[in-house]
Parts: sequence; C-alpha cells; structure tokens
Amino acid sequence: NMQISIGSKQYSFSGEATPANIAQQISEQESGLNTQKLTQKLSEALFGAPYRKHDVVDAGRFEGGVLELEPRGFERLFGSVASGGASQVVLMAPPPRVVVQKAAPQPHNVPAPPVPIDLLATSSNGASAQNSEALVTKAALEKHPAFQLFVQPMLKELKFTTFELSTPASDPKLETGAYFNPANHCVVLSQKIELPDVVDNLIFELCNARHRSQFLSITDAFQAGSISISEYGHAYAQVEFKTQLAYIEVVSAMRVQGLELPKSAQKALRWVADTDPDFIHTRDTSKLLASFILRPHDKEAGARDIASLSTPDMYTYQALEKLSGHQLFDKLEILLGKGIFPPKFSGWTRHNFPMKSVSFKRARAYQEVITQAKTLLNQSQDAVLKLEALMLSSALRQYANLRAGTHVMPAYTG
Repeated sequence: NMQISIGSKQYSFSGEATPANIAQQISEQESGLNTQKLTQKLSEALFGAPYRKHDVVDAGRFEGGVLELEPRGFERLFGSVASGGASQVVLMAPPPRVVVQKAAPQPHNVPAPPVPIDLLATSSNGASAQNSEALVTKAALEKHPAFQLFVQPMLKELKFTTFELSTPASDPKLETGAYFNPANHCVVLSQKIELPDVVDNLIFELCNARHRSQFLSITDAFQAGSISISEYGHAYAQVEFKTQLAYIEVVSAMRVQGLELPKSAQKALRWVADTDPDFIHTRDTSKLLASFILRPHDKEAGARDIASLSTPDMYTYQALEKLSGHQLFDKLEILLGKGIFPPKFSGWTRHNFPMKSVSFKRARAYQEVITQAKTLLNQSQDAVLKLEALMLSSALRQYANLRAGTHVMPAYTG
C-alpha cells in the first residue's frame, strides 16, 4: 500500500496514484470528509487544475521516492489536520499495484462530455481565474457589450433556456468553467473567472443549447442499446462540431463589431484559418469536420491524459467510465438475444467488471468482455460480426492498455 501524510495524520491507499482514487480511500478512513472537494484540492496541488482528477502522478515527479506538496488549501477540509505552516502532504512512491474496489451505485445517464480543450470556450476558460476574490455578478455580465449584442438575441431564440452563476466550490461540475444542463435548460457559469471569459463561456454553452434535442436523442439511443458505444462517441462529436461552427459564427461577428476576443475565441478562429483558409468564402465544412474528428482533443495533452484521444474516442472513453458490468451485459443481450450466453458469462461480466472507484479500467475491461463473448459465440458468424462492430478503435484500445494494463478481468473458465 501507498501512504499519504497530511499534517499529523497518515492514510494508506492502493491502486493508481490519482487524485480521485486517493481522495476516495481517504474518505473511507476519515468520516465526514467531503470527497469531491478533497479530489479537487489534490488535483490542483498535483496538476494545477481541479478537473484532472483521473490523471496519474508521473513517476518522474518523485524525488528520492517522495512527492512533497504544500499543505495550503487543505486546512478547511481537514480542520486542524493540516494546520501549521510546517505541515506537508507526502505521497510515497508506489509499490506494485493492489486495487481496492468498492461497490458504488451506477448512474443511469451518460452526461454530456466536456468540449475540446484547445478549441472551445468552456475548457480553456475554466482555468482563467481572477486574481482578486471578487466574483462576476449577473449585473456586470448583462452590461457587457457582447451580452447585449449577441447573448440577448440568443436567449430570445432559446425561450426556455436560462443561465445562473456559481462557483466550483458550490458546484464541482464547474471544473471547466461552464456547462449546459439539458434537463432543466440551464447554463451554469463559474463566476470566479474573468468577465470576458464568463461571457464567452455563456455564448458557447448557448450554442450547445441549440442542439439540446440532438444530444438527448443520442444519449437515449445509447441507453436503449440501438447504437454502440463507439457510435455514441462519433454522434456526440458530430453534434459538438455543429456547436463549434455556431460558436465560430458568433465570435466572428464579435470581431467585426470590434469587440475584444478572449484567447479561446482567438484560438477557435485561428484553427479555422489554419485548417481551411477558404472556408470564409466556400462555407464548405468538410476540412474543418475532418480536423475536428481526427485531431487530438487537446494536441498538447500528455499520453495518459484522456484529452490526447480524438474527440469521438474521448467521448467514447468517458461513456465507458460510466458503464457498469450489469449495463454492458444487458446491452449484449439486447443486441444478440436473451439466453444466448451461458449463465457463468453473465456472472463473470456483471460481478468482475471494475467498480466506479477505478472507472479508468472499464475501457480495458469492456474490450476483454467483448473478446470473450466472441470466443463463446465463435460458431455463429452473425453474432461474431455484431460483436466485431462493438470493438473499440485501435487508438482507444492502446490508451485503455496504457491506463489500466493489458488484463483487468479475471480469467474466464467456462
């Protein structure tokens, strides 16, 4: 087991050294601790961003087998645990991994994935925190020229869509700066970033809101088993591309009006100019779509970062992280028919599939389940062809192996 020391208290944990895994196991040992907030604090301390909760601490960051972090920011979470200026958070270098799995309720919906980090507004603006403690207010937002010229007309078009301001401390979903909740037609914005970025995030999320019905239809189709998980990722990427184009139209108009553009808007326009300089004249989206679908979600992301995948593969991986063994087996029966698998395969899939606490292993486990299903049904050409269609892309399989190793599920003995 690995050890983490915060002030006068020490905790042991096993598995990958990710903020989410560490925080989950500390919470099991320390009652009353807010797991989500601890995860965010560890993510910020280790990677400088609260949304990197599933990233693994690189071995190169360990000096002499120990990773030392400043204790500042942990005091409120632990009370007196991390009080005192000399306290340090110490993370011991990992021995061979021993994964602790804890049962957790499985969600029934696949939430909308985040937008591309290096192109779209919400992700890039989420880290643009204000230097002061002042929060952006609704009054200040509504006085901004871009709000009056562009946001107000969009809100009139989207009659049932509203927006509200909050903080990541109150709403952990605001890790990237903003999100659109299709269930209640509400855009939620972080008010702890610069005002121009808040406006920019609102514009992008309203572009997302225009495609609400398509996002919901894709999710419903996946839940019903009428599309595969890879088809889900590609369909989501296609709709996000429409959002991207709508966003580019707005920020292009802002530039014509002489309004100052945030860095994310400038980056989006630069992407268009670099990818297809003739787009402004031809309006042919084929080159832009190819770039959006095939390029890495974030071309600056590290190999273990999910954003290093293509946009469709990233959405597929995120959906896999939400998929339980029970849900996977049910989808296989919807596809191939009830009773086609032996009872032992049902139990093997349902009960050995990785739990939510180690969701990063689910993509690899998914691949192993599909492969075993093909072996069991190898006498049926039709079943094998249907299962082949469920296989993940080569790039996604390689990424799953990198994150989880080449074997996750126990050996099947039928």
